[in-house]
Amino acid sequence: MVTINGNGSSKTVKARVKYKDKFDGQFPGEVLITFNALEGIITAIFSSSLIDETTRTIDAVVIDEGKDSYLVDLPTYTFTSGSRVWFAKNLVTMEA
Repeated sequence: MVTINGNGSSKTVKARVKYKDKFDGQFPGEVLITFNALEGIITAIFSSSLIDETTRTIDAVVIDEGKDSYLVDLPTYTFTSGSRVWFAKNLVTMEA
């Protein structure tokens, strides 16, 4: 859950996270994605249906907010940090 805009209400917020690079996965329908997270470059394997190649983003959910960052729950685990990752706010777009 996350409080957005300081209004005091907690809610899950759907979002899209910008990725750095995309590579073909080992199997059809999967892709290897790298991100610029606050902790550095992270990598994970995703279903290709979760990405938007036009905007270079992937579906996610914001679960917490910091001063200049969002804690995002990605739809799968990364190789190094699980599914929850901190991203700079400029890399995360909230969906209505």
